[in-house]
Amino acid sequence: MPLKFPARVTVALESDEDGYLFLLDGEGVTGEVLHENDDTVGTNPLIVADLQPGVYTVEATTYEQGVTGKFRLEIKVISNAGEQCLYGRAVHDPDTNQALFNDCAVLLEAKNILGAEPSLNWSADVPMEEWEGVTLGGSPQRVTGLHFKDRGLKGELAMELDYLWGLEELDLTGNQLTGGMPHFGNRGVSNF
Repeated sequence: MPLKFPARVTVALESDEDGYLFLLDGEGVTGEVLHENDDTVGTNPLIVADLQPGVYTVEATTYEQGVTGKFRLEIKVISNAGEQCLYGRAVHDPDTNQALFNDCAVLLEAKNILGAEPSLNWSADVPMEEWEGVTLGGSPQRVTGLHFKDRGLKGELAMELDYLWGLEELDLTGNQLTGGMPHFGNRGVSNF
């Protein structure tokens, strides 16, 4: 799995068997284990990783040796949005502000899903400090708030929002969004 620019990657394994995932640096199974996961959801492991350009290997297996079954492996890269954030003006110096770069890629990916096109000014050519409905904070700087009250959004609630690790506040009232609410882990995101 080669990456040409920094990206957030999700690797998910679905099976009736107890699965296990490894994300390795380099090509082949002899590379350093960067991430491993067992049983994030039931017997299905999930890895979410922020990766730099390079080559990576995904190893998917069962927890018990010799157990076989049907498996579905999905690898998703936030690619186009990541490339836009890397080369645009949205994030000042994305090489040193990796956290905000990742948030930029997540929000650009989520923009179309939320039905926010063209109602929000989110673009790689607009600094994130000026993005409508977005609050930044912390050190390193992250997206800490999304305020979309009465914005007329008619898309789906983007599960990608779950990848905004610094998000503390989310206001979606007065919109017509469908789908489930991201679980936000145990981060205590305030929903208005």
